[in-house]
Amino acid sequence: MLNSIVLAGGKSRRLGKPKFMVDLNGKPLILHVIEKLNTIASKIIISIKSNYQKNAIKRVLTNNNFISNKIIFAMDDPKIQGILSGVKSALLQCNENLAFITGCDLPFISPKTVLWLANNINHYDAIVPLWKNGFIEPLYSIYRVTPTLHAIEKTLKNNNLSLRGVLNQISVKYVSAEYLEELANTPIFFNVNSKKDLIEAEKLLSNEQASSKSP
Repeated sequence: MLNSIVLAGGKSRRLGKPKFMVDLNGKPLILHVIEKLNTIASKIIISIKSNYQKNAIKRVLTNNNFISNKIIFAMDDPKIQGILSGVKSALLQCNENLAFITGCDLPFISPKTVLWLANNINHYDAIVPLWKNGFIEPLYSIYRVTPTLHAIEKTLKNNNLSLRGVLNQISVKYVSAEYLEELANTPIFFNVNSKKDLIEAEKLLSNEQASSKSP
């Protein structure tokens, strides 16, 4: 089994509200993510910046009749700036060796591909999708908890606040992002950052639902 970490503390000025509250086809964006991870993770750790965010996400889940005893919250470390604040706090709450780390703005996550990553990490500390153009997907990746926590400490000491800096400190297996999208048969890496992205996500979701209903 593995834990899943959902980073939900980031701001979104372009969407006019926190990403986790943005509606996608009648359902909050974060719920699209959690529903899928709930099928494969033993624990879902939601990274937040404040109690306001925690209570808001709880209301979102309750209002949509979503109940799961797998969900816990991890408050970002105020002494750390940037994404590593949430990643570190969430990793400290893990009770499995492996953690899938993602954002609350990726509504097309495929449980099949997450399990594929977990089954193919082998002896590495992380398994990360890599595009042919060299771009990586560190927020659709699986990490070994203890080595990654150690790497975060080293990275912070070097005044580096990025996940890329962490990856430079651990052994990483890079796998084809194109292959994973083909395996999922859906745009798993699509993330919603703007109103234009939201419109595109609605189209993609409608097409996905139509395909699933066709004989």
